[in-house]
Amino acid sequence: MHTRRGLQRDFALAGVEHATKRIRIHTPNLNDDTLKDSIVRALVRNRSLQVEIVLSKGFNDSAENLPTLGGTNEQTVEWFYRALEERL
Repeated sequence: MHTRRGLQRDFALAGVEHATKRIRIHTPNLNDDTLKDSIVRALVRNRSLQVEIVLSKGFNDSAENLPTLGGTNEQTVEWFYRALEERL
């Protein structure tokens, strides 16, 4: 049985994995490692894929920066740039 959060995550992962033209994500924070990896894999698979991610600047940084909580949005953006530079 899925929890609500788990079901939402599964929908997001399925959408990213099956995207053929565009991925648009608008969220206050994006720090789920599985979803981030899935987005990078989708771009590696399909170089013409357009990805738009809109995040809140400074959203909940004091809490998200604690160990095991996934990091801030700024850290996520830096992670994406590094991951894409390494894999593309």
